[in-house]
Amino acid sequence: MKAMIVNRIGDVGIVISILLCYFYYGSVDYNILLNLANSNEGTIIGFMILIGVIGKSSQVGLHV
Repeated sequence: MKAMIVNRIGDVGIVISILLCYFYYGSVDYNILLNLANSNEGTIIGFMILIGVIGKSSQVGLHV
């Protein structure tokens, strides 16, 4: 049960990062995002992607 909850945390992190990318930059294309990532929004988006990856792979921080 705990693994399912942690997996959902990862899902939410990835969805939030995708929505933020589209909201701030108007695209989810990596080539465009890499050129625009040197901002506070890029830092927040990167952190949300990190949370998503940690939750999906059960790494240290969200492992059960």
